[in-house]
Amino acid sequence: MSKIWLILVLVSIFILNFNLRNFADNRALMNGIGVVADESELVKESYQFYENLLQNGLRTAVLGMIRAVSVLTPIISATSTNENFQQRIPTSPIFFEETFYNIQNYISEITTGVKPVPINGFELQEMMNSDPSIQVIDVRSPVEFQQLHIPGSTSIPLQGVNDALKSGNIDLSYPVVFTCQDGFRGYLAALVSVTYNFQEVYYLEAGTVGSWVKSGLPVERG
Repeated sequence: MSKIWLILVLVSIFILNFNLRNFADNRALMNGIGVVADESELVKESYQFYENLLQNGLRTAVLGMIRAVSVLTPIISATSTNENFQQRIPTSPIFFEETFYNIQNYISEITTGVKPVPINGFELQEMMNSDPSIQVIDVRSPVEFQQLHIPGSTSIPLQGVNDALKSGNIDLSYPVVFTCQDGFRGYLAALVSVTYNFQEVYYLEAGTVGSWVKSGLPVERG
């Protein structure tokens, strides 16, 4: 039910995005014939205003989802791994997650021009070996991080990602890869990053356990 609610929120954002873009395009069209230089600049400023408005709207929506996920993660985890639940509705968790990703990727791309890029464990290992400047951010809880984590990764719990972006603890100048337990929280963190005009944003698809550990790659504990 929580994922259905999130999807409805995202659809609302998409509709707002569509209407605002139409408004900006119409304003530009009306001023595009016989405009003087200062009016042209006004159009550009107006368009930039709406671009910023859309990005802030997307960020606000994602931060709301992060707060909801922080509360609901234990419940979602319990239901998605419960055999009785899976037997009754075997496709629902996968269906809703795929729907969420598809809708949100579309909204992210038309709003910011960027969407988070999924990578697997081997791709991440290759990136880390070839570019030491890559930031690998583990957004799980500190307890999960201590149990096991990717060598060289930094622990910033999901709820603190936005503050870390604003403060510069996550550097916008370098590529960043977000990882979590199964991929979903890492994806949300990546979505927040693109609203700050972060261009090279990745997330570890299937997460630390599903992608890195299951691939037999090395881990650290503590």
